[in-house]
Amino acid sequence: MIKKFFSNTQKRKRLRTKIHIVYTLVAFFIIGGFAFFYSTKLFIADTVDILNTEIGKEFAINNLSKFTVNEWVYDEETNKMQVTLITSNLTDHLSDLEFVAVSKSNLKKSLPTKVVYSTHDVYMIMIEDVPKNFGQVALRLVKQEIDLDKMLSIDTINSSESDEQAKIKDSILVSIYADQRVIETGTVKQQKVKEYAFKITNELITETENSRELLMKDIQKNTLFISRIKEEIEVLKKELIYQTTAEQDVTNNKIFSLENEIESFEKKNSDILVDVDSFDAKIERLIQRKRDLQF
Repeated sequence: MIKKFFSNTQKRKRLRTKIHIVYTLVAFFIIGGFAFFYSTKLFIADTVDILNTEIGKEFAINNLSKFTVNEWVYDEETNKMQVTLITSNLTDHLSDLEFVAVSKSNLKKSLPTKVVYSTHDVYMIMIEDVPKNFGQVALRLVKQEIDLDKMLSIDTINSSESDEQAKIKDSILVSIYADQRVIETGTVKQQKVKEYAFKITNELITETENSRELLMKDIQKNTLFISRIKEEIEVLKKELIYQTTAEQDVTNNKIFSLENEIESFEKKNSDILVDVDSFDAKIERLIQRKRDLQF
């Protein structure tokens, strides 16, 4: 009996020892895991969010001013970027648009930036000396408003100085971004102005044709809705002769509502056709520009 008692005591002691060892190991792994996690955060930087302006999407600055980044290409060999920008109502006859580029790797130094081609709110901008590990590049669109009163108050002899002083109201309209992790890479080379003009004109023609096609699909959808509504009206009219006066009133009200819906869709189609005609005219002008560039 005594031997059995001591045997059970020893078993419980060994069991407590094993449990203690297991808890110690678990605690060690937990503490070690936390230590490793926090120590690595000291040496490994947190992942930076991608900052990249979407290509082909129209952005509104206000009710009138809009812009679209049509293309942004990075040449890893020449360390150059080429940006094609389509704008609307960003400037007027009393303002100019300037561009300033800066990389995240060196925010204190602006990158050499020049407009290699522009026409009617379309700009092709070249950014040079882009660092190999630029991370992200910001291109700032700066509006420079001309102060005519200040220009007229200065002697025309100092015209160059007056021009510089007249542009006193600079303001950043918007900043657009390219992220090294997602930017399109390709060949960027210095081209002749005519080649730039051809390239942009072809892109504008394609974009306008695509926009026109989307409008025509909207017209087709609206026309289909109109057809289905008319079929429903015909069914309701046939049911009128079998209905009571009260039921006829309900049916007639529904028919009236459906007829108004038809008018609404027809009005939409009419408005869309105005835009289609505008796109057709734009395509014709762009095609004529290509013909003119050949001479």
